[in-house]
Amino acid sequence: MIVTDDQVSDALAYLALDIHPIAEARFKFTKAENKRKQVYAIAFITTQGKSIADRQAIVEASKEYQEALDAEASAMVEVERHRARIKSAGMVLEIWRSLQANQRTAERI
Repeated sequence: MIVTDDQVSDALAYLALDIHPIAEARFKFTKAENKRKQVYAIAFITTQGKSIADRQAIVEASKEYQEALDAEASAMVEVERHRARIKSAGMVLEIWRSLQANQRTAERI
């Protein structure tokens, strides 16, 4: 069989999780995004005596800002991982539905 009952069961269990992992991942991404913006703003304000372009470049090159960018990217990877799992679970269910429909049709013939 292309899709096993265990795969269908696992897909349904994953989709039924509460709080769903993608919600938690999105929450972490939002927090990381907000932290990056905060780090940028604080660093920009505290960089004195330069042009705006110089201040932006100094902030973007700073270690703290780069760490915030990395944290945000890591959080986005987690969101995308769960999106892929949701899509995969949906495909397993669709394949299972098609197989069940084909089986019912074959039984009628």
